[in-house]
Amino acid sequence: MSRCSWPAGGPATGALRRRARPIEVIGAPRVRPTLLVAILVACLSACRTTPRGSPLSPAAKSYLETVKAAFGGAWKPRVIDAASRNDPTGCLYSTRDRRTVLTFTVEGDGQISDIRVATSSGARYLDEVAVESIKSVRKLDPPPPEVMKGAPRQELPFAFTLRARDHAERCSRSGLPSISAAESPPSGTSSGR
Repeated sequence: MSRCSWPAGGPATGALRRRARPIEVIGAPRVRPTLLVAILVACLSACRTTPRGSPLSPAAKSYLETVKAAFGGAWKPRVIDAASRNDPTGCLYSTRDRRTVLTFTVEGDGQISDIRVATSSGARYLDEVAVESIKSVRKLDPPPPEVMKGAPRQELPFAFTLRARDHAERCSRSGLPSISAAESPPSGTSSGR
């Protein structure tokens, strides 16, 4: 029995989605210190592609840390630039945490494909930045056998979270426009550019 206990259908089945937590990169933009209260936080949360309590091998842990570093390094400059263009005041989309969950396929040689938005952040530009960040990496180191589970490819989840500092009150006092969660424009999945 594998440590991940993935069903026979592989990680894309519903059973894994209920038990898995995506790898996550967390941050909040610091675009213009005078306009945004948010700061870029370089916190990377723990990866959970296994059921809670199931230990990862040292090789799998090391690999997943490498994946987080690669995607996080690609994401940080992109999200700062995108936030400065799409929400320069921080009052439109940055008044609450925004989390984009993607799935991607990794081949045995580390090649990345099939990048899709599984859960939108509610801000289309953040979803697009997340997809672009993974696309820019293109290829990872070959995954260890513990990650591949004997299959030629695996679908893995990955989450990008933009953390917001509490500046919703500041935005409402300033008279700057803001969009609440209920008013957020619908976000579609990013096209594969």
